[in-house]
Amino acid sequence: MYPHVGPSGGAWSLTRFAAVVAEGVEQFTITGCNFTRLDNGGIFLGGYTRDVTIAGNEFAWLGESAVVSLGDTDGGPVKGWGVDGTAGNQPKGTKLHFNYGRELGIINKQSALYFQAVTDGSDVHGNVAFNGARSAINFNDAFGSGSNVTSNVLFNFNRETADHGMSKQYHTSSR
Repeated sequence: MYPHVGPSGGAWSLTRFAAVVAEGVEQFTITGCNFTRLDNGGIFLGGYTRDVTIAGNEFAWLGESAVVSLGDTDGGPVKGWGVDGTAGNQPKGTKLHFNYGRELGIINKQSALYFQAVTDGSDVHGNVAFNGARSAINFNDAFGSGSNVTSNVLFNFNRETADHGMSKQYHTSSR
């Protein structure tokens, strides 16, 4: 278990590590992959990423979240945790489409099919996921807004924490 961070003032903590780590990428695509029986997470998008597509993958028996998207900001006492996002070091335009997830959060109970913090303009569409320790989808903040969640089939989540519903949104204004 790598050191955990508590991003953007939400209640969750997570690692900046996964089977695939993408930072500083544009038009990066992960499709048709099978992420199975990993002690950590499947995919981590960090800092500056643009137009990443994660589609048609399977995530099963993961220790943490399937996909985590976490940006960085300036102007705070801790690097990456300030209030100034004008440098643009955040994931933008991520597409999470038609993925399949099950048995998520085997080790870290603060886990989800998709987690985002300090991220803008995500589109979460057509995914099927079930059997998770906590959320199916978690928006940790309202950074940038502009995210869409449509036509997903999500059930049997929040099995181990029982503290909220299928998704968790901290002060978000999704459209």
